[in-house]
Amino acid sequence: MVVSLILNAVYFISEEHVIKEYYIEPLKLIGIEGIIGLIMAILLMVPLNFVSCDNLHIDITICDDDKLENTFDYFSTLFSNSQIALLVIG
Repeated sequence: MVVSLILNAVYFISEEHVIKEYYIEPLKLIGIEGIIGLIMAILLMVPLNFVSCDNLHIDITICDDDKLENTFDYFSTLFSNSQIALLVIG
């Protein structure tokens, strides 16, 4: 949780710096934020699929199938329910 707070703080500070430094139209800025978020998610989700919870000595209740992240389970759940898929895509 602490890492999440630190990453959010860095993200907001860098975003504030870009807004003060350059003029970017609001919709373009939202698009850039979405692209950066997608890249960050991909860069974090792939390696976390291979991190075992046993090696980290953390509580097993937050681990799914002994991994910190289970991307395949996420996508299978997402596409098995059309309402969830619509909420995520839309």
